[in-house]
Amino acid sequence: PQRGMGFMPKRGLDVSKCEIARFYKLHERKCEPIVMTVPRKSDLFQDDLYPDTPGPEPALEADEWLAGKDAEPLLVSLRDGYVPLKNRELKVSKKNVLDSKPPPGSRRSLSSCDSNFS
Repeated sequence: PQRGMGFMPKRGLDVSKCEIARFYKLHERKCEPIVMTVPRKSDLFQDDLYPDTPGPEPALEADEWLAGKDAEPLLVSLRDGYVPLKNRELKVSKKNVLDSKPPPGSRRSLSSCDSNFS
């Protein structure tokens, strides 16, 4: 019996083999890949199978979207295989909880491995 199914995004397909879809069928003891390809004689990139596709970079930040802005998705080409354009720097807006930890040595629990344990 099948337990679940997953779908590979277009950016993860093997364009050199004319792969148009890849599913992962989850069984009780294994994960079975199901690959769908288009038979083509040429090894060249197939423009008709792989138009530009939405990439992982957002067109808007969350605050821009909340302000009511709208934008088309940023498209990437699959011609050379998908390669991320840049590393995105993530900003943390919450205070780090580890900054408020007690100084070392102020409170220590005893363990059976300590030599001063009595």
